[in-house]
Amino acid sequence: MVEYKPRWTPEWGKAGPGAPLHGLWIGNTFVPPAVNFEAEGMKGAPDVFVRFEVRDGVPEVVDFRITAKPKGRAVRTSDLNGWQPLEGLALNSFRQVGSAGRRDDAHRLLGAVDPEGERDEWAMRSDLDRAMDRPRTPSRVELEEVARVYREAIKGRPTHAVQVQLGYTRRTAARRVQQARAAGILPPTTKGRVKG
Repeated sequence: MVEYKPRWTPEWGKAGPGAPLHGLWIGNTFVPPAVNFEAEGMKGAPDVFVRFEVRDGVPEVVDFRITAKPKGRAVRTSDLNGWQPLEGLALNSFRQVGSAGRRDDAHRLLGAVDPEGERDEWAMRSDLDRAMDRPRTPSRVELEEVARVYREAIKGRPTHAVQVQLGYTRRTAARRVQQARAAGILPPTTKGRVKG
């Protein structure tokens, strides 16, 4: 088992010295817009870099790299397997650097503080879990990719092609095709006529 020395670096987006932190609220948890995670591989093992960002209120992985040291061993498949699931790593990273919201007796938000015990830790975890479980709205770029794959397979099984080529479940592939139609990227269907 590879040992790593981890380090989380939050990017709060400060406007300048003395400026307040620029963060985001996910439920009652205050988090930075981005977190960089670096794990230094010990005993010549490769180093890992992961960047997380909050997009549409959901913590997501936006960059993932495993780099061999100049005089270290090569990257192995087992190195990749050790970092799954990435969603769990995103959740943990934002928990590491997040703050708990404090409210007054009238439930008005007063601000954020470092977590004070297990209750705050569980509340933060719950906020972040709910955010990650929320259905994500696909970007226009993602829907354009769905439409491209769909059109290329129009004479065969286009929704199945979307599922296989983009790694979706069957249900998600069908939903993405519908969302592409709703966005006007794919034309509406007409019974008995192939349209893409």
